[in-house]
Amino acid sequence: MSGARCPIGFTLDELREILRVRDAGGAPCRKVRDLAASKLTTVEERLNEMMTLRDELRTALKDWDARLAKTPGGRRSRLLEALELPAALRPKRGANFITTAKNKPRNKKT
Repeated sequence: MSGARCPIGFTLDELREILRVRDAGGAPCRKVRDLAASKLTTVEERLNEMMTLRDELRTALKDWDARLAKTPGGRRSRLLEALELPAALRPKRGANFITTAKNKPRNKKT
């Protein structure tokens, strides 16, 4: 159950350690504060990532709506091709866009 969390994000493992120190007569207050500060930093980073993603989605949808409005019914608008992927994620020319276990060649026993 180490993944379960209390209201401000402490894991059960973190609480267990804090309470162990406290029950042994220690003062884990600074540790508690440091853990909370670390969690806040993580939350703020995730929020920034989510806001960036939101903005990218808004931009993509606006572009896609314009493309779809210009595309006759039954024709491709090439929406996915319009996405600007980082160079490291762009498929190499001639490569399959998606490779799955289903379409990988199998070695046949002879």
